[in-house]
Amino acid sequence: MLFSIVIPTYQRPEILEICLRSFSLQDFPKTDFEVIVSNNYPKNNIDALINHFRNIGLNITSIEEWRPGSHFARNSGVSVSKGKYIVFTDDDCEADISLLSAYKVAIEKFEPIIAGGRIDIYWDSTPPNWVIPLERSMGKVDFGPGNFWLKKGQLANGGNLLIQRDFFLSIGGMEPDQVGKLVLGSGDISLSLSANRFGHNVLWVGSARVRHHQRREVNAKLKDLLRRGFNNGMVMAYELQKQNAFLGISKIVRASAHLTLSSANEFLKGILFFNLSSIVRSLLFLCRIIGIYWFLFQK
Repeated sequence: MLFSIVIPTYQRPEILEICLRSFSLQDFPKTDFEVIVSNNYPKNNIDALINHFRNIGLNITSIEEWRPGSHFARNSGVSVSKGKYIVFTDDDCEADISLLSAYKVAIEKFEPIIAGGRIDIYWDSTPPNWVIPLERSMGKVDFGPGNFWLKKGQLANGGNLLIQRDFFLSIGGMEPDQVGKLVLGSGDISLSLSANRFGHNVLWVGSARVRHHQRREVNAKLKDLLRRGFNNGMVMAYELQKQNAFLGISKIVRASAHLTLSSANEFLKGILFFNLSSIVRSLLFLCRIIGIYWFLFQK
C-alpha cells in the first residue's frame, strides 16, 4: 500500500464527512491507500459515519485516542497504518480529487522524505475584504506551481503533509505539541524541522491541493485572528526554547526585534494608505511578541 491518510478529529462530525467524501472521490486506486480516522473525542461516536464510507468502497478504519492533542491522535493513527507514506490532513480540510495522484508523481520523480502541498482557504460565505490578505494566518500555504525543494526552514503544514512512514517512526513520531495544559498545535512544524536536522529538505508539490474550511462568523473576526497570532508566538518560543539556552535566547531576541519592526511598518502602511488589513497585521505581529514572552515567563 502506498498511502495511509491519517486524520485527527475532534467533535466535528459534520465537517469530517466532507473531508472523508473528498477521499472517496480520489482519482487514485482505492486499493493503494487507506484512511485512518483518529478520534480525539471518543465520546462523540463516529461509527455510523465510518461505516457509511466503508460501505461505499473506501478502505477506512477509526481508532480512539483519549489523550487530548493532535500529536497523540496522529501518532496513534500512524501506529496502525500500513502505507509506505503517511499523508496528514485535518478534519476541516477537503482534498482535491487528484491529491494522491499528484503526490505519487512527485514520489516517483523525487523520492522525498517529507513533502507538502497547497492549502487554500474555503469560506462558507464571503468574508470582509480586509480578511482575504490575512489568510496565511489561517493556514493558507502556497509556494507556487510545480515541484521543487523548499529552503531550509520553510515548512509543510499538517493540513497537507506527506512523510515516509519509516522516517516518521525513526524520529519517534510527531513531537508533543502540548506543554502542560497548553495545546500549541506545533507538532507538524517539528516534522519539517526534524527532517532539516537530518539533512532532508521539504519537497513542495504545488499540484497537491486541499481546501481548509473556515466559517465567516467565527474565523473572519478580529478576536480569532489575534488568538492565532498569540498562539503563533507561543509556538515560536517553544521551538526556539528547545535549542541550547544561549542560542535560543539570542534567536528569541532577534525574532522579537524583527516582529516589532514589522509591526511598526505595517501600522504605518495602514495609516498612510487607509489599509485595514495592514493595521490588523500589525496587531498580529504584536500578539506574536506577547505570545512569545507569555510562554517563556507565564506558562
